[in-house]
Amino acid sequence: WFVTASNSSRAFFLAEFRDMTDNLPGVSDIAAIVSKIHQQRSPNGKFGFHVTTFSGKHASDNAWCNTWEEFFTRATRDTMEGELAIHGPDEELEGLSEKILTEGRRIQPVLLHGDLWHGNVSVDNATKEPILYDPCCFYGHNEYDFGMWRASRYRLGLSHVQAYLKLAEPNEPSKDQDDRHALYAMQVDVFANSQPVLSICWPANKKIRELAKEEMRRLVGIYGDGYEGYLASKKLTEESAKDKAAPAVSVTQVLPESPTSPSAW
Repeated sequence: WFVTASNSSRAFFLAEFRDMTDNLPGVSDIAAIVSKIHQQRSPNGKFGFHVTTFSGKHASDNAWCNTWEEFFTRATRDTMEGELAIHGPDEELEGLSEKILTEGRRIQPVLLHGDLWHGNVSVDNATKEPILYDPCCFYGHNEYDFGMWRASRYRLGLSHVQAYLKLAEPNEPSKDQDDRHALYAMQVDVFANSQPVLSICWPANKKIRELAKEEMRRLVGIYGDGYEGYLASKKLTEESAKDKAAPAVSVTQVLPESPTSPSAW
């Protein structure tokens, strides 16, 4: 990008022209290119990006964070403020958003597209290769890019996630994968560090906020005990596993030997 010679406050950028079709690439082709992007690790091992990126008119705070939880929480709270400024206060929404922001397992930061809906995916007419464009990049949890694939209004979906998982190891705990994607999908509907903030960009549409609240209630119902509940559950699971693994012990091994004479009592 460049600034104009006559006015340094005005800027422009040049990009290569690509003649694209109106069709989506095949499911496996999309999975392969997304998997390749996600193989690029953060240069400093942190979460964020070296410049501010934009999703529509929404600027993303990409300042580096040491953990994914810190980055995602900050992004959610930041865009929550924008949503509340547009639609007004909502005590339940604010309370739910705090409850779902909990710590998890260690995550490796990888390069994300950040706005991966079907409108940013096409096929190059000349090479017939898939093209991803109009990104809102940062280094984060690879599953974040799948949040947008949950919405029925988009043409990328579960089949693309399944194709991706044939190329990359699933994150643990795998049983919670769909709920993690649901959490990231709420960034699309309300908070959006990815697609232009739907609830902010469409002030007249009150339904988007309600859809997000409905999903938040579901997640809070499952994970309402937060990180403390997770730790308690983990401890119980570990203790149960130890009990099952412990060798059988007889009563005579636990109690001292019986005295040999009444005087020893």
